[in-house]
Amino acid sequence: MGSNCHCANEVNFERKEEGMRYTVNSFIDLQKVVVLNEAIEGSGAKIFKKWEDRLDRTIYVESDVDEELLFNVPFKGHVKITGLVLAGDLDGTHPSHIRLYKDRPSMSFEAMALEADQEFALKQDTGAQIDYPMKASKFSNVTHLSLHFPTNFGENKTRIYYIGLRGEYIADIRQQICIATYEARPMLKDHKGEIPDAIQRSVMAVLYFDYLVLCVLCKFACVLLRRWVVARTMDRLTWYQPGEYMEDIIIQSGHVGIYDGDVKQTTYEQGTASLTLHRIIWADSNDPDHRLILHHSLVAGIEKHHKSMFRRGGKIILSLHPKPPGQQRGPFASSSFNYIRLVFRNGGEDEFYEKYKEALGMNTWERLPSGCSLSNSVALRSSNPSTPRAVGISGIEKRLAENHYRTHESISQAFEDMNRLMEYAREMVSLSKAITDKLRAKKGDITDDETVRFKTYLLSLGVSDPVTKSAFGSSAEYYKKLAEELSTVLCAPLKECGGMMTLSDVYCRINRARGLELLSPEDILNACQMLEQMNLPISLNRFESGVMVVQLKEMSVETTIEGTVELVAAMGTCNATKLAKCLGITIILAKERLLAAEAQAKLCRDDTVEGLAFYPNRFMTSC
Repeated sequence: MGSNCHCANEVNFERKEEGMRYTVNSFIDLQKVVVLNEAIEGSGAKIFKKWEDRLDRTIYVESDVDEELLFNVPFKGHVKITGLVLAGDLDGTHPSHIRLYKDRPSMSFEAMALEADQEFALKQDTGAQIDYPMKASKFSNVTHLSLHFPTNFGENKTRIYYIGLRGEYIADIRQQICIATYEARPMLKDHKGEIPDAIQRSVMAVLYFDYLVLCVLCKFACVLLRRWVVARTMDRLTWYQPGEYMEDIIIQSGHVGIYDGDVKQTTYEQGTASLTLHRIIWADSNDPDHRLILHHSLVAGIEKHHKSMFRRGGKIILSLHPKPPGQQRGPFASSSFNYIRLVFRNGGEDEFYEKYKEALGMNTWERLPSGCSLSNSVALRSSNPSTPRAVGISGIEKRLAENHYRTHESISQAFEDMNRLMEYAREMVSLSKAITDKLRAKKGDITDDETVRFKTYLLSLGVSDPVTKSAFGSSAEYYKKLAEELSTVLCAPLKECGGMMTLSDVYCRINRARGLELLSPEDILNACQMLEQMNLPISLNRFESGVMVVQLKEMSVETTIEGTVELVAAMGTCNATKLAKCLGITIILAKERLLAAEAQAKLCRDDTVEGLAFYPNRFMTSC
């Protein structure tokens, strides 16, 4: 029946002539128009405006829980509909699809599984300029039209400013000739048939109207009853404080909104609700650190409402006690309701409701308060040994809470020990400096004492007063001071390892010497680049392969190459491993020295399956 491929044709006629085509709106029975999932009741009927008012942006309909909207539009008589136009926004709230149903006055969201009489995709249109043709064979005689907008262009809510129906009104249909057949002996079994479609629709319309009246009356009565008690509700909610004790979570549900009483709009409409034995914790989906708390002690009762034909999500209503004195201030100061609503847009309210009832029935918060009062309760029991031991489920709960508290205390003490260790480490560095100064003062008297010499070497690893960003910031002065520190710390190790050290080795050496005040690789590189400008005894050098090293200035490139050539000539053949072992340097530096000598035509290479080896360049010496 339905067609999924229909194009939209733009019409560019004169406004007056064009407006005369969309006159079917005047034959709509606006008092009986029903719009499901509208945020403001009665707003959906108002968008069937006159053609002249189609650009009025003050009148519109907006969806409530999600992006779906369903219009049930009755007419005052028989109409022929040949097309429609609509106006929306370009911000993603414009509907992207429409499904049309003819003469089905009792349509609801549960009936959307039925095949539509026609459906097609929509384009974003702000001025009702795009005309969508409708099937003449389907909509030539219509008394009721249902319009379903299932999706939009990406937003959570759908907004429509105008819907115009193109067509004409059909005059009263003349009574057709009735041909009747009379039977002499009629038999009941020969006349078994279904109720005529017109009668069935009339009965359904009457029942549907009665249902709407009953719903409106019930809702009005509930509002009157709730308004008898004027209490503050949203001020029962408090902000979650960082570091607050967290209980075990019983159940979680996403896409949950918190609404104050019957208020339709809220700033807390998308979040995750977590249930514990003491409270409900609501965390904003866009900002998880933005959390609200409602303690179970403030809940007087709960009731569950399933999703209906008017709403897509179920909800749980919480009736609350008055605010206790001394409670922290919440997001709202006051309200005219004594209840709040938890709206579950993606379902899950049934299981959450059952777990919530169980948590409220246990009254755990009366026996053991949550948060900071937990430690007080445990301390009170430990200081009063005459208290009788609890048994049963209550005793198990109390012992579990005590175990949690002891674990929390152990972790806190461990971190305190870590802080003390860091403080002692700074004291040890200061002590090492003092001992080193004393050993150096007595160096002439105890040069033969190997034990004292070993201690001197050990204590020389530390930097007593390291350069930090907190003292100099990130300016050039900081990197100059850091370069001086590098020169002081690395001069002796460079002499011991052949006068050259890779930048990664420099990073390890300096951070081991600084102890707790560690440096980043970027800071070390910036400081090494300042060595040459400050005319310090060490400098940064970069090989052609890209390897960067810190070396003594007294070791020039020519001196290094000559020393490498002499060693290779003495050994006859040499690779990076042999050279590294001979000079006591890393294999990377040994390979770079061999490659540098080769670049100066001092050595020749032999690249075989056994590896890369180097020989003296006799071609140059024999010429």
